[in-house]
Amino acid sequence: MRKHDALHSCPHRFPAAGRQARRGFTLAELLAVVIIMAILTAVSLPSIIGMSRGASMRSAAAQVRSDLALARQTAITRRDNVGVYFPTINNSAAVISNYAYRAYIIAGERSGILTDFHFLPQGVLCEFSSATPVTEVDFPYPKPSPIVMKAKAVRFKRNGALATGASSLNLWLYEGVMLNNLPTSKLKFTNMVEVTGLTGSIYVNTP
Repeated sequence: MRKHDALHSCPHRFPAAGRQARRGFTLAELLAVVIIMAILTAVSLPSIIGMSRGASMRSAAAQVRSDLALARQTAITRRDNVGVYFPTINNSAAVISNYAYRAYIIAGERSGILTDFHFLPQGVLCEFSSATPVTEVDFPYPKPSPIVMKAKAVRFKRNGALATGASSLNLWLYEGVMLNNLPTSKLKFTNMVEVTGLTGSIYVNTP
């Protein structure tokens, strides 16, 4: 056999230029990748959770501010005293477990109930500041069966001012859950919704 023919009959003896042998990942390399991913997840997870909780708090503050503004505007438009009622802990167990510290409803003295209950985002509770005491009132709620709830309210007069005559009312929004019908708070993320007495203006303050 000629030399030229021998070279062409054994192609595997001389691999093509630029071709590289392929190999898989070793176990050590795979373990290293898994460890790095676990470390990155552990480092970033608290920040992701914090962002989510902060978003819930901002959403709650915007929701309450919007509904208070709606009640005030309705009072002016309908020439009626309109309030936002927050059921308190001085109610039946069923009312407390369903509504206290995390829900409210809008109603007028002459207009009656204007909305159904609005609920805060999960993990957010609300409570009036002790610095601006709010008197508890009886609130008749007709459904599913007629009951009288104990509630604290932000009430607006026909001119949009607070009906209580207070210089301001402060409502705290804070991170927490209901446990055995009692509020438990972490108090890490908080917002305060302030309603001024003379004009009924509504502000959200972040401590």
